[in-house]
Amino acid sequence: MNSISFQNFRRFINFPTLEYGGITMLVGKNNSGKSTMVKALLLIHDFLKSKSIESFTFGNSVIEDANIVTFKRALNNSAKINKEEYIIFTNRIGQFEVDVLITGEDDKTNAEIIKFVIRDLFNGFQFVIEPKKSSVIFINKPIDNSRDEESILTNIESKIAELTEIIEHSELKKSSKEYIELIDTRSMFIKKKDELLKRLDICETSDSEEVEDGDSIIDEDFSNDFILASFFSNVKDLNKILDEAIVEIINNQYKPEFIKSQEKTLVSTIFADLRAFYHAEKKVRDAIKAYNQTIDNLALVYLGANPAKQSALFAIRDKNNALAQAIHEYKQLNIDKDKGKDAYKFIEKWMKLFEVGDSFTAELHAGEAYEVLVSDKNSQIALADKGMGSIQAMLLIVRLGCIIAKAQKFKKDYTVLIEEPELNLHPKLQSLLSELFYEVYDKYNIKLIIETHSEYLTRKSQVIVAENDLEVSPNINPFNLFYFPEEGNPYKIGYNSDGSISPNFGSGFYDEASLRTLELMKIKRQRNN
Repeated sequence: MNSISFQNFRRFINFPTLEYGGITMLVGKNNSGKSTMVKALLLIHDFLKSKSIESFTFGNSVIEDANIVTFKRALNNSAKINKEEYIIFTNRIGQFEVDVLITGEDDKTNAEIIKFVIRDLFNGFQFVIEPKKSSVIFINKPIDNSRDEESILTNIESKIAELTEIIEHSELKKSSKEYIELIDTRSMFIKKKDELLKRLDICETSDSEEVEDGDSIIDEDFSNDFILASFFSNVKDLNKILDEAIVEIINNQYKPEFIKSQEKTLVSTIFADLRAFYHAEKKVRDAIKAYNQTIDNLALVYLGANPAKQSALFAIRDKNNALAQAIHEYKQLNIDKDKGKDAYKFIEKWMKLFEVGDSFTAELHAGEAYEVLVSDKNSQIALADKGMGSIQAMLLIVRLGCIIAKAQKFKKDYTVLIEEPELNLHPKLQSLLSELFYEVYDKYNIKLIIETHSEYLTRKSQVIVAENDLEVSPNINPFNLFYFPEEGNPYKIGYNSDGSISPNFGSGFYDEASLRTLELMKIKRQRNN
């Protein structure tokens, strides 16, 4: 389970931890903060993928999707008044949690990193980087949080099952590099699972069994805990910073002359920390490697609410035409070249269900633009001649098909942020969106975070939960529903085993249709009287 929280960002002074799962739906009135959470995820993802602590940017590719541009527009107005001119983002990704504290000048697109913290919730390591001080603090204080560890265990088991499924149905040669990498990756996760199970067992034993006098799980003469500071030169790459700091500790601080140079009252403490760090060096480096793998495997895709254009031709260079770019990506991935692959079958299936057509072809003209023809009942029609609902559905279906193809090709953990997928869709097809999203997650293990105003979409999710007993153990319900009120913080709406939800949404959502019905009944009674 991943999560995000933040302080002093946009409309929120303190946005509480929101855990997002397989299919997370964000519901609420306009300007209630749904987009703020999405923007936070986009920004933190862009920063983490850069693996640089030079700056936190509101520019680059994020500028169009997040639409924040400057630090002034990002900072909460109350924080400005209170002279708290900083923003803190906290993001949980698998076994790691990161904090990023930033500040900046009003009109600048880049913010300054004050502090960047990486917490390994599995091993208890923390890496605290303060760029202005050119310092790194290494901390080992085991985190006693069984709930977090059980959540990590669930994620690891899910990953093992996913890799096993891929390996068993793989068409790769067993001697190929790609196949061997899959086997090695699964082995790594199995090892992590065994280590975590052992750790949980130790924690349970220490909680439940009395320790007799003289007995100790940890040798009193040697503690695994340490807090050590080191410094780095003028480098911005995260991995170089951490490596340089580790080398500085091992090669310089762990020397007798360094220890003797410290105050006598601190020598024993410093030596104990250095000894513990020396013995933990490999584990520290393994934790850094695991963090890098987690970030490398992370893929976040934003599908904004872009109204599709009714174009006769879809130009490759038209970056403002989302459907043109989706068709181009579809062709570049060669999805149409192998009709037996999942991505092609997915697109064809959902085209039919959304009543767009049976299939489609995209022919490139003069290397500049695609002509898209939809086959429907033995006839062909230009996609541009279809209704806006069909074109909008086609945009979403092709985009998701491309993500499925890339997830299977690159073996990354995809999360897709979708803004108002119900745009231009008939109520029946809005309801169908829930089934589409459920298949994307359940069959292809692609997570989704959806901003929506559609009652039909959320209602159908309730039906899916009830029909599939998703709230009945040992099943795990992938649907997470959050309501963003006009004032205050968002809260989670729970699903019951019969598909009902509690607590209810705020006014103006589920109650809107019934309120209008009551108004009509009142008018009818008045006229009859």
